[in-house]
This record gives sequence, C-alpha cells and structure tokens, in this order.
Amino acid sequence: MPENDLVTFMRRLTAEQQQEYRRIQERVAEDPGTAGDQGEENWATLLRNWLPQAYRVVTKGRLLGPDGSAGPQVDVLVLSPAYPQYLVDKKLYLTGGVVAAFECKLTLRKFHLDELFKNCMSIRPLIKRTTGTPLAELRSPLIYGLLAHSHEWKSVGSTPEANINRTLGRCDADATKHPSDMPDVVCVSDVGLWDAWRMIFPARPDSGFQFPNESNVEIRSMYMSHVYLPSGPNKQYPYFTPIGSLLSTLYRRISWVDPTMRDFSRHFDSLGGFGSAVDRHWPIHVLSGPLRRTLKNNVLKSGVWFDEWSMGPY
Repeated sequence: MPENDLVTFMRRLTAEQQQEYRRIQERVAEDPGTAGDQGEENWATLLRNWLPQAYRVVTKGRLLGPDGSAGPQVDVLVLSPAYPQYLVDKKLYLTGGVVAAFECKLTLRKFHLDELFKNCMSIRPLIKRTTGTPLAELRSPLIYGLLAHSHEWKSVGSTPEANINRTLGRCDADATKHPSDMPDVVCVSDVGLWDAWRMIFPARPDSGFQFPNESNVEIRSMYMSHVYLPSGPNKQYPYFTPIGSLLSTLYRRISWVDPTMRDFSRHFDSLGGFGSAVDRHWPIHVLSGPLRRTLKNNVLKSGVWFDEWSMGPY
C-alpha cells in the first residue's frame, strides 16, 4: 500500500492520543476522576470525528434491555442513526439503538481485562440473540470493547502484547460460554488492537465446503492481534497504527448492518496489521438445531464479504 493522506491522519491521531496521555498523567494523582473523564472524552472525540455524523457518540450511560433490565455503566456509546433525539441525553440507552459501547482506561492493567469480561457477560443478556445464519448466531449485534491510551507494562524487557494475549485467553476460557459472548475489541493506542473473530470451517480440508454431518463442522474463535512488532522478517506493515486498525474494524463491523458504509470501509481495510492468535474450538451445539441442519446443505461460501453465509470472520 503506498503512503497516502489516510495513513498520515492515522499516525497523527496516534501521536495526539499519546500527547493527551502524557498531559493527563501529569495531574492524575490530583484528581483521578477528572483524569478518567478526560481520557473518555479523547476517545469520544476521536469517534465523533471519524464515524459518520449520523452515528452520535455519547459518554457515560447504561444499556437498557427490552425487559427493563439495565447493565453496568459504560464510558462511550455509539448510537444508531435511528436513535430518537429525545432519548439521547437520558443516560439509559436502549440496546436496540446502540451500535457500540466501550470501556475506557488511561492505563490498561491486567485486572481491567477481567472487568471487561465480567461487564460483557452482564451486558450480553440484555441483547436478544438472533438465529438462522452463522453471523446471527456467532456474533452479538452490539460491538463491545475496551479502549486504552497506554498500559502498565513499561519496564525493560516487558512484553505488553504477550501479556494481553495471555490475559485475553485466560479471561475468555474462564468467562465466555458462547462465541457471541466475546468482547469484540481491545485497543491500546501505543501497542495494538485485538479483535474477536468467529469462524466456521470444514473440519477436513479435503472436503471442500461439504458438511455431510456434524463431525465435519469446526467452529473456532480467537482474538486476532494487530500489534507493533520489532524489526526483522516479521516486521509490522509500515502504515500500521492501532487506531487505524480500530477504525478499520469498526467500519467493517458496522458495514454488516449499514450497506451505505461498505464502499468507504474498504479504504480502511489495509490499515490493519498482523500478529498472532490462539484458536478456541467450540462444540457444534453452540449453533441452533435449524442452522446445523442447514449447514448440511452446503451453503457456506468462501471469500465473500458481507454475506451471512460466508465462513467468517464475524
């Protein structure tokens, strides 16, 4: 990918987040609450500036399910264009009108990831599960994640990306009961982005896309990391930034339900990076009976974007 203005903008955003982190840290000991509010506003401003204007971004609110149950407070929420103006400032946000919700941290610490999974497991039941296609059953319609300016692993020899990988794997194994329960995004602006992938594979590569029985269906999930890497044969793409990767992920996921964003989202496709991931395998019964039966009719497609019958990633 040649250098272009979009890459320059992403580098500028990354530098601005780090400048803000240093500025806020100078007074965090005086008033941690205000410092946290400033960090949330940094992320809210970034999303307001880079998501389409119709997607309003608000701070501090609780998600409200159709039965009246409310989840824990979240820091930044992205509302659907259909969200009624009258309700925007009520601080209880109807889940059917929320596109994304994020926890925000100035300095990511290991226990914040434990809290992320705990809160995610409180919020997912507020959203009605859909069925009928791999996308509908393996992914929640509401994007949930964590955004951080920096992290606690700063000593010489520390490996923040490896620490985050391990913690995400442990939290996922301990807390997540279904692929759709997974938090979707973790972004640390000076390290990288982790986004949740869910996929369906034929268990035997020689079978093509034939699913003659349930033993030939393989369901996997992972947190795909896109991180800064050292020099060498695996050096990260030169245009990679965690914030560019975050926006690429958000555009792609929102485009599943908003086709008007799809052409524009492709400009961001190449802003992501590469890294590593560890697969988690799921039993076939995480899919509904009707979907398992439908898969036997060889309906999955490979390499088709924005098709609910593709093989993922979702």
